[in-house]
Amino acid sequence: PQNDTITAKQETFEDLIGHRPVKIYPNPTRGLIQVELPLIENLNAIIRVYGAQGALIREVRVKDFTTDIDLSQCPNGLYILRISIEAARTSA
Repeated sequence: PQNDTITAKQETFEDLIGHRPVKIYPNPTRGLIQVELPLIENLNAIIRVYGAQGALIREVRVKDFTTDIDLSQCPNGLYILRISIEAARTSA
């Protein structure tokens, strides 16, 4: 008998933001994605997840080296992650 099961290979997306490496996995996902972004002191980072039509779905502040984002309640589809990093401002 023919097997109609399709298996998707899960991969890790790797890139640089400035000179900082970032990893996003698994891709594709069944709901939970993890974003690895090395933390640097006095750094503010926010991950925003947008739907294919451009609507903001989630906004998560990075607090640890690995940030979990739960998309299990979102419909299947294409999502875009935008990671914003800025140095914290200090006063002397």
